[in-house]
Amino acid sequence: PNIPFLPDQSTIGKKPGVEFKDTVPGQPIDIDFYNPDSWENHQIGIFDPYYRHNFSNDDIAMYKEHMNIQLEMARSWRTDVLRAGDPTKDDMPPLHIMSTNTIPTTNQILRRKRRQEDINDSKNNDEVLDTVCPWEYDYMSGRSVPGDGRIDYDKSFPPKGVPYKSTPLDSLHAKQFCWEESGGSLGKIWEQVSEQLEQHLKQQQQQQHGEEEREVAMQVAEK
Repeated sequence: PNIPFLPDQSTIGKKPGVEFKDTVPGQPIDIDFYNPDSWENHQIGIFDPYYRHNFSNDDIAMYKEHMNIQLEMARSWRTDVLRAGDPTKDDMPPLHIMSTNTIPTTNQILRRKRRQEDINDSKNNDEVLDTVCPWEYDYMSGRSVPGDGRIDYDKSFPPKGVPYKSTPLDSLHAKQFCWEESGGSLGKIWEQVSEQLEQHLKQQQQQQHGEEEREVAMQVAEK
């Protein structure tokens, strides 16, 4: 099929599309976004050849070490912290997910080999050629699914087995913490957070009262 390809155009700060798009057929790319080696192998982010003459090897090594730390913390959050636990031993209120499911959100990135004529446009300057990534990425033309324009709805939930409550929103990702009159959802979020906090404090007070009663009963029994 004749599929448009819009190479290397950022979607940050741009309004999302108004129509949902089907999956674009092609060969899937195996990328582990928690592993900086995978970023480096695919020459994305700081490992794009464009940065070879902007940062020293030591600088890039520092970036990679920082990524190792932060991405491992992100992985740990989902696998160790955000996991099914014992609610009787948990001091935190139950998890409450509030996310948008009405806005077409791109969740498929397209990639193709950079065309030879584009590489030749660099006038065969060896230093320029050394900074040309062999791949082009399209962040706009792939499949789009329900979400908030940045995060697709299905990806906003915790791993299987983690209990949670869900409240759907209808605002853009960048607008969610704005008041409703400005296109946001802060009123709904504030209402849910306030209700959750009130319930949590009430449960804590009941638990504390129960512990005090048990302590008094033990003291009476000892006498």
